[in-house]
Amino acid sequence: NSLRYGCLGLVRNVLRLGPRRSSTAVLLEKTVRLSLRTKLALAIGIPLLAAYAGMLWCEYELGRTEALHNMESHLTELAARWAAEADGQLSTAAELARTLARVVASQPGLSAEGLKALIRENLRDNPWVFGMCMAFEPHVRAGGGDGFAPYYCRDPNAGLRYLDIAVRFPDYTELAWYRPAKRDGRPFWTEPYFDAGAGDRFMCTYSVPMHRQGQFCGVLTVDILSDDLVRHMARLKIGSGYCTLISRLGTFVSHPDESLVMRESIFGLAERFGIAELADAGREMVAGRAGVRKIRDYHTGQTKWIVFAPVESAGWSLAAIIPEHEVLAPIRARLLRSLGILVAGLGVMIGIVVFVSIHVTRPVARLTEAAESLAHGNLDARVPDVAGDDEIARLARRFNAMVTELKENIEGRIREESSRREVEGELRAAREIQASLLPRMLPPEHERGFSLHALNAPARLVAGDFFDFFFVDERRLAVVMADVSGKGVPAAMYMAVARTKLRDFAKPDRTPAQTLGDLNRCLAEENDRGMFLSAFFGHYDVETGELVYANAGHNPPYLVRGAGPWETLEPTGPLVAVFPDATFQDTCCRIEPDELLFAFTDGVTEANGASGELFGEERLERLLPEIASVTPASACEAVVNAVAAFSQGDLKDDVTVLALRRACFRGAPQAKRRGVPAPAVHAPASSGPELALN
Repeated sequence: NSLRYGCLGLVRNVLRLGPRRSSTAVLLEKTVRLSLRTKLALAIGIPLLAAYAGMLWCEYELGRTEALHNMESHLTELAARWAAEADGQLSTAAELARTLARVVASQPGLSAEGLKALIRENLRDNPWVFGMCMAFEPHVRAGGGDGFAPYYCRDPNAGLRYLDIAVRFPDYTELAWYRPAKRDGRPFWTEPYFDAGAGDRFMCTYSVPMHRQGQFCGVLTVDILSDDLVRHMARLKIGSGYCTLISRLGTFVSHPDESLVMRESIFGLAERFGIAELADAGREMVAGRAGVRKIRDYHTGQTKWIVFAPVESAGWSLAAIIPEHEVLAPIRARLLRSLGILVAGLGVMIGIVVFVSIHVTRPVARLTEAAESLAHGNLDARVPDVAGDDEIARLARRFNAMVTELKENIEGRIREESSRREVEGELRAAREIQASLLPRMLPPEHERGFSLHALNAPARLVAGDFFDFFFVDERRLAVVMADVSGKGVPAAMYMAVARTKLRDFAKPDRTPAQTLGDLNRCLAEENDRGMFLSAFFGHYDVETGELVYANAGHNPPYLVRGAGPWETLEPTGPLVAVFPDATFQDTCCRIEPDELLFAFTDGVTEANGASGELFGEERLERLLPEIASVTPASACEAVVNAVAAFSQGDLKDDVTVLALRRACFRGAPQAKRRGVPAPAVHAPASSGPELALN
């Protein structure tokens, strides 16, 4: 493997694939840049390519500018001419309305039939007009009475269709084509609308106020169908572009997309698709100005040009839209032709360079063969017959020297790997020794009146956490859970010292607090490296279930009482080995039959999840009801598995748990009658990353 990695590193350096390059690779790059093949390619290819690219760029920019200028001039002229044409047609309709209004005002004696006949005759003579109406003010006609508003419009089946607007709409004087004319006293074009109940079509209306002797007497209207405007606009062709009419409020009067006509405005379209430049063009159009804008198509997102001119008689605006690719199509065709010439020329030049370089760089083949042999693992590969002082000769000599250095580096890596494996073997042996210090066996549950299980999962090969249990006399079992500061070898060595001294100080006549006090004084006096530990130490009476304990700054163990609430055994003193004169207090509680004592180290609650969140006491407490009724072995495994899943197997700290459950049966346990001594309770354990004790 070391040989493979070394060869791969060399190949990466030679091929410039790796992010880090050696001085040999840098020298190799400099030599290659000065080779004859490189000189020929640079001397011929780069100037030629730069010249062609500059010519193409200049031709494209000049052609694009010219094409856009011509397009702008052409479309501006077309838009102005078409706007004038539309303005002429609208002006004709407006002039017809104004003329009839003067006729009606000058002949106050016209009868109702005479007015109707006047409308019919003018409607027949003006096929571009869809409908006409004479709407009078109520009570203004001779004879009084209600309003009178005769209306004629074209009907594809009956020729002309008649109705009295005053009968159909009694409040017609409030309609949008009547009220502004009465209020302002001047003619105007309405916004596009659907004439429901009368014409039943999309249309625009030109309204002219009628006066008799200076008094307002009614409104004369001329209707223009939007369909006619759309057909007229459809006849105006500009390639794949189109024309559209915009009302003075921005509403589409005509558009190739019929779903927009009379239903959408240019501002609504711009807002819906987020096209700011379209909204700017719309503001210019409704202001009655002419201009040219580049916009983005709301369907395809392509760049288009819009040229607009005012239709002054109606206050509308005509716009012509054409895709930019059509404008630039001739320029692109010319560029493609030039690019073809460039590619052909470059092909000829490359052929010349290749032909010459084959003869000049043939000696490089021997160097290539040596490099390929090296890439396949041959560390004795060399370039033979190196002579001369040109680029290739210098490169070959440097290659031979590089292979020698590579072989030496690989041998050094092999030695480093051997040393690393030796250290790992020593650490595994240390783990086995550490595991042998932990207790391993207890008598069967039916002989001792309780069951106990513990697990130890180190973050590294050796751990700083430890647990212990042993009988201090015939009926009291000492239970220990401790956590040494730090991890790895120093913590493991300190753990061994603390565990040994704790056993030495644990006597039948000493309480847990006194034992921790003796241990604290002993470790604090020799604590040159400032290490310390937290510890939970208790005496469990196997007959009565009484637990006398002292907690030296350790995570409080849980006393789980079946399905009911649990208790925590809080600290009764500071950390061990910090203050030589520290004191500890004893506390007593009772473990009832089938209740569970669960102790753990901070590697459980401080385990990190993928997002950096801690496992925490809240998650651990949610597990307590689940482990309340299972065996101590299952309880320990459930907690360790939950922590491992939460941290995704990446433990940052040692994890140690211990569970003790008092048996449900009553009576004196067999351990007392048999007189189990402390040395018989534990035995050496096998090595491994995790210890299970039962």
